[in-house]
Amino acid sequence: PPVEMKVSTTTTADITFQLVGHDPDNYVGHLLASSNEDAIKFELLDVPTSQCGHLYTTADASFRIPDLAVRQQYNLPPTVIDTPGLRFKPFEGASAAEKVAMGGHCKAVIRYRALDSLGLYSNFSAAVELRVWRPGV
Repeated sequence: PPVEMKVSTTTTADITFQLVGHDPDNYVGHLLASSNEDAIKFELLDVPTSQCGHLYTTADASFRIPDLAVRQQYNLPPTVIDTPGLRFKPFEGASAAEKVAMGGHCKAVIRYRALDSLGLYSNFSAAVELRVWRPGV
């Protein structure tokens, strides 16, 4: 079943979190060790707008995940990452006027699905809800 996660941060603090994925065709309930049969990847279907903030992988701090506007502009497919770790930098792409218009806070959803090493997608998508708030509010 889909996983829902909620994460909050202030406008000045980056936040790091892990996506959750499971590959049921390799699951053996009595084994404690990983079978190392598949390496799960994650397809990011929805990511925050640049006004709310930018998303990066924790494996490569310089790789900024493109938002929907950039993907549409350059006709790019959803981003697939091979690490579950993500870092969100609130309001990194927002101008001062955009921050004022949003009242110093925003809400975004990262929707994703797992992908196994054979290229098979999960039947379910999962979501991480991000809330960015201004201290004192």
